[in-house]
Amino acid sequence: MEGFLKTVANFIARNGIGNVLRLVAGFLVVRLVSPEEYGTFTSAGIFMGYLFIAQFGIVDGLSREFPFLTGRGRDELAQQFSHTAFTLISILSGLAFGIFLAYGVHQLHTERLNNDSSHIN
Repeated sequence: MEGFLKTVANFIARNGIGNVLRLVAGFLVVRLVSPEEYGTFTSAGIFMGYLFIAQFGIVDGLSREFPFLTGRGRDELAQQFSHTAFTLISILSGLAFGIFLAYGVHQLHTERLNNDSSHIN
């Protein structure tokens, strides 16, 4: 029972820390960037929201199954579920990273082209 409570407390603490960091980041972003950049940042958030749907409920299922399996003493199966969810999140994170990197390179290239053409005129 002590191991289960430790796992639950760890889970709650990590979620709480994540929420606080998101709150602080939100305030910093609004104060430090221009409205155009904030719009781009918000559109990235919309994309990330859709990416969350691509998890197909696996992470939500893990949050229910992991404590259940751990409580039943099936730690090995719980770890397998956890590793599967981690692998899915890693793949989706890599996909998001690749898309954002490509978009950033495209924006940088477009900005340089616009700056070069403004010097010509």
